[in-house]
Amino acid sequence: MTLLVPRWPVPVSTPVQPELAITESMTGNPSRVTTATAHGLWTGDTVAIAGHTAEALNGTHVVTVRSTTTFTVPVDVAVAGTGGTMQRQATTEPLTIEEGKLRAGLDWVAGDPRDALMASFIAAARQKVEQDTGRAIVLTHRDVTYDWLPTSYAIPLPWPSVPLQAVESITYTSAEGIATVVPVTVYEYDLAQGAIGLAPTGAWPTGSLQNYGPWVLRILAGYSTKAAIPPLLLHAIGLLTAHYATAGRDLVTIGTIVATTPYGYADAIAPFRLEAVA
Repeated sequence: MTLLVPRWPVPVSTPVQPELAITESMTGNPSRVTTATAHGLWTGDTVAIAGHTAEALNGTHVVTVRSTTTFTVPVDVAVAGTGGTMQRQATTEPLTIEEGKLRAGLDWVAGDPRDALMASFIAAARQKVEQDTGRAIVLTHRDVTYDWLPTSYAIPLPWPSVPLQAVESITYTSAEGIATVVPVTVYEYDLAQGAIGLAPTGAWPTGSLQNYGPWVLRILAGYSTKAAIPPLLLHAIGLLTAHYATAGRDLVTIGTIVATTPYGYADAIAPFRLEAVA
């Protein structure tokens, strides 16, 4: 992927775990929970629910995703509820610990202290692939901060921001420190291209803004499910995981060659690798 990089201050992109409003829950076991906006979860993620009227749901649960705004939790709920919030507490990685062990040719009994080490290798491998390709693998809400926004071309999003799943909000902060959400009629976006800009009749609010980072875009980026991750990217994560768990602990000397990445990794990410042209 070749990107034309404009002369533009690099915006700050920060992963966030926002508290999202819950619309309702349904009776039954498991109980279905509906959120007001896209929850950004994968099946297996852990969430904390608070302030919901169906009190049995308040607490920490592992979810099964049903749609972009619904998920179920293994709780028996006798009375439907409304209100409250949910917040992701733990993220599911593209590979399980067992899959990481299999790819590395390693084995041990579940619960071994090396489980935590393997989990860290998988997370590091996923982050490395995101860094090299500019693609968000795990669904992640991000707050992207700008000093100003363009009026004549699309807002450049920092990496990793594709695949873009949603633009949750655009907020600006006045010199007095008052944060205001921009009406959705002011801007438009194209998820396929990851493009965000002014609507034909829109205009960014004017006035005295705080000096640094007055504009914040909250986006949701990443693959909607594990199954949606391109096989080559998943293979690259597996290669790096095995490398970190075995040869990656030390330099690998083969004859007179020192290998720092596993064979096949560069080929696996080639269709997705970033090539910036200033």
